Amino acid sequence: MIFQAYQIRAVCRAVLVPLMLTTLGAAKAQSPSQPLAVDLRAGTLNGRPIADWTLDAITDAVGRPSAVSPGVEGITGPQLQYHLQGLSFWFRPKQQDPGQHLSTLTVHLTRKWDSDHTAWYQAFAGSLTPSVDANWKQSRLETEFAALHPTVKTAEDAQRELRRSGLAGFANAASNDFLNVTVGALQISFALEPNTKFVEFVVMRAVPDSAK
Repeated sequence: MIFQAYQIRAVCRAVLVPLMLTTLGAAKAQSPSQPLAVDLRAGTLNGRPIADWTLDAITDAVGRPSAVSPGVEGITGPQLQYHLQGLSFWFRPKQQDPGQHLSTLTVHLTRKWDSDHTAWYQAFAGSLTPSVDANWKQSRLETEFAALHPTVKTAEDAQRELRRSGLAGFANAASNDFLNVTVGALQISFALEPNTKFVEFVVMRAVPDSAK
């Protein structure tokens, strides 16, 4: 019995140790080479305008992504997911922009399940200015960004628009209210849980003409 127990422990070590090392290696691969700071008022990532970032620059600064979604040729570019950092980067298609500049940055403020890649986005742990987090509600955002004249589109508004445009099959995907502001060449959208009005994630979209 003692020998059998020893064998079981040995087998567990043989299985679990490589698994833990693989997990740690994946986490290390996602570790950014520099602290990440997003400024919502300036529309910058680490002091650099969102639209100035390219795919190569992002991977140099943030490291290896946890997942990559290919784009639709000539329509959308690739999307890089950094689940541990709570970030997603979507780039312009190479056919339209050889430099593949960043078109959309999503910052997750709460854990969110990514069913496409069976992984959790963790809450962004970097620096966000102003210091918006998952405890901010719509009313606080409206006060903070009052000078930018925020507008709100509810999930119901979006669902109605999709149905009117013949895209009724996508209506259920519109599940968040959005508070929208414009900062220079960026549209910044705060995704709100429609019942409690707490913010869940932030989407920063570069106006196409601002891409290099």
